[in-house]
Amino acid sequence: MLTRRFKVVSLDFGGTLAYEVEEEYITLLKVLKKLGLDFRGEEIRKIYEEEKQAYESSQHNGVWTEKTHIELVSGILRRLGIEDSKTYAEKVCSLYPEVIDVRKFEDVDDALKMLREEGYMLIIISNITSEARLRKLLQRLGIIGFFQHLIASGSVGYEKPDSRIFLHACNLAGVRPQELVHVGDSYEHDCKGARSVGAFPLLIDRGNRYGGVECLKVNDLRNVKASLEKAL
Repeated sequence: MLTRRFKVVSLDFGGTLAYEVEEEYITLLKVLKKLGLDFRGEEIRKIYEEEKQAYESSQHNGVWTEKTHIELVSGILRRLGIEDSKTYAEKVCSLYPEVIDVRKFEDVDDALKMLREEGYMLIIISNITSEARLRKLLQRLGIIGFFQHLIASGSVGYEKPDSRIFLHACNLAGVRPQELVHVGDSYEHDCKGARSVGAFPLLIDRGNRYGGVECLKVNDLRNVKASLEKAL
């Protein structure tokens, strides 16, 4: 009987399991409206893009967290003339997971069921502001029950492709890096990051965006199981 090479399958979230339907400024516009604040879409879009670009260029540790998101939104609200912008920004950010229009890719449910039935431990490694936000989004999508561990960059303090986030995931799951497969839609963040610690990278490339990259590819998550069987 063959001994299974891999024990854990980790998956990226945004772009791999789910996608945002609307641009970020539209989500902000909807949250503000929910709080009774009405602004023109074009006004929000312009200020949002300017503030985000300025913030990303500023000196911080490079990891997006709930705190940095609040700081960004606070700056936007301040420019919109809202007093006590920080308090409002905290309210806005707390509502984001409820208002954001995020949807599962159609292959997700079947793929997760297949992998779970094969006995793989499923976890998520995502560049997202916090584990709490990730958990809320997974609950909304109805797939939280598939995952034993959620690793969010904003909570652990480092983002993919930093090798430390993958090593942290391995420690949580109780496996060696060589026993972990990481599936994601970014060659730079997911594939290179996983490979840097000796984990097995698998690129989900639904739109055939990547040409001759040195990474095993699938265009449908339902093909992950078969790809892992071939890699044994």
